[in-house]
Amino acid sequence: MVAHGVINFETEITDTSKFQQRFVADYGDKLDARSETSLTANIIGALAMKFAVIVRYNSEPLDNKKGTDTETNMTLLYSF
Repeated sequence: MVAHGVINFETEITDTSKFQQRFVADYGDKLDARSETSLTANIIGALAMKFAVIVRYNSEPLDNKKGTDTETNMTLLYSF
């Protein structure tokens, strides 16, 4: 048996920017979780940027690895 949970929160800060928080967890024999916190803002016209921090957690990592992995990224977005 596996339990699966999702939390998704999003709010507009201004007319051109928004904050998002997503959390996904699966619990069975071990716990696997992923959290993404991001800020998206329009730069000009159809061009926007997204700054995000992603944290992944595994309660039983392989071969003496750390259970937590983090990633930080900045992305340019173009909508059409």
